[in-house]
Amino acid sequence: MVGFMGTGKTVVGKRLAKALGLRFIDIDSIIEEREKKSISHIFQDKGESFFRELERKVIEEVCFSEETVIATGGGAVLNPLNREKLKKGSWVVCLTATPEKIRERISRRTNRPLLKGDNPLTIIKDLLEKRSQSYLESDLIVDTTSGNVNDVTEKILKEYKKRSSSD
Repeated sequence: MVGFMGTGKTVVGKRLAKALGLRFIDIDSIIEEREKKSISHIFQDKGESFFRELERKVIEEVCFSEETVIATGGGAVLNPLNREKLKKGSWVVCLTATPEKIRERISRRTNRPLLKGDNPLTIIKDLLEKRSQSYLESDLIVDTTSGNVNDVTEKILKEYKKRSSSD
């Protein structure tokens, strides 16, 4: 699962894994566990480059895990190596939402290091623009703007089953 922050990668990923009887892995959670600090603190203390390298290493470790649903961080797709690893032997689903919906969903959280600034909506739009081409490389793109978790999960399951039966 790839997509911008606030699109539902973790919550949908967990629900999808449960429905398919698979294990769920959240890349950001692994990084936080290993570093013993939040993503926000990693960005603050060591910078985005350091975080992106940790992210790359964890993706490399887990991307070949069988029978697993993996949720990446929103910027993981920026690295071509990550995109390559994720696509190899996996089915990549990108969750999207409008910038306004993303802002609404994440407005109560203060732990988003890339959204520090006076106008988070402008930052969201800029980041989405920079990442859009990478997100488009996904096998399936699902808009989560108006759907609830169950609807989004069902849409992905339906497409997954359709593709699995044609393989």
